[in-house]
Amino acid sequence: MSDPGQSGKPLGGDGGLSAASPKPRGRGARRARGLAIECADGAIRRWRYRAFLTQTELAERAGISKSYLCELEKGRYWPGIDVLRDIARALGCEITDLMADQPDGNAA
Repeated sequence: MSDPGQSGKPLGGDGGLSAASPKPRGRGARRARGLAIECADGAIRRWRYRAFLTQTELAERAGISKSYLCELEKGRYWPGIDVLRDIARALGCEITDLMADQPDGNAA
């Protein structure tokens, strides 16, 4: 599950299967922790405001910590698909409402 160029050391205590990845640097959004979904800038925060929820309320509804939600809103981390699904459900929106648009010519 890890890229051949990675060190082989798991990035977390879960064998590299955690729900989020640090924001990737350089090209590509995939790292050793699995597929990370790039969120549109400010999308989680905008949807949270529309739902009249505090960070604490959204975090509880989505089953994540408030500090982790804060990092997602700041764009320091990209959530995994499961976390993004839980956040979308808690906000009453679709996953695609939270995702960044991907360029059409991205397939290589």
